[in-house]
Amino acid sequence: MQGKIENHSWNSEPEVGILIKSLIDVHSCKSVMEVGVFKGASYFSFASDKIGYIGIDIEDHREEIVKDKMEEMNHVFIKADSITQLKKFSLNSVYRRSFDLIFIDSVHEYDHCMAEFKECEKLISNGGLIVFHDSVLFAGVKKVIDYIKGFKHFDVLTLNTPDHEGRGGASGISIVRCNY
Repeated sequence: MQGKIENHSWNSEPEVGILIKSLIDVHSCKSVMEVGVFKGASYFSFASDKIGYIGIDIEDHREEIVKDKMEEMNHVFIKADSITQLKKFSLNSVYRRSFDLIFIDSVHEYDHCMAEFKECEKLISNGGLIVFHDSVLFAGVKKVIDYIKGFKHFDVLTLNTPDHEGRGGASGISIVRCNY
């Protein structure tokens, strides 16, 4: 199975998945949500039977190898509009403040990304992490990160990531720790 992964274009930096896996391990995350699964590159890097996982995407672009892995791990994929689904979760007391890590890699426009953040903020546990992909290269995501930096109960770290796709710059990743 690993050979199929190594030779596939996933449209995501491999370093992002490795970083998320490290964050999950270091922070002993038990519950993870991914908003914007696309083909599943990041998921495949951190998938483990030690975590509960929910992935949301408006389309099901996942490769069969990712679908098989999710099924094997009893992980959940929801084909839905992210904002609508996140609002459903935030209204359900079972999900409120129940995720240790949320990875946002969905629509990179400001209004959409901000709406996702506002809903995810209701779902993240105390001390939990919200990780944003493409927070350097995409102005909408960067603007959301700048907004978050204005609050004392958030710690924000932004890192550059390699430009594997020749897009003219590092896409970046921002890690937001929520201290409630």
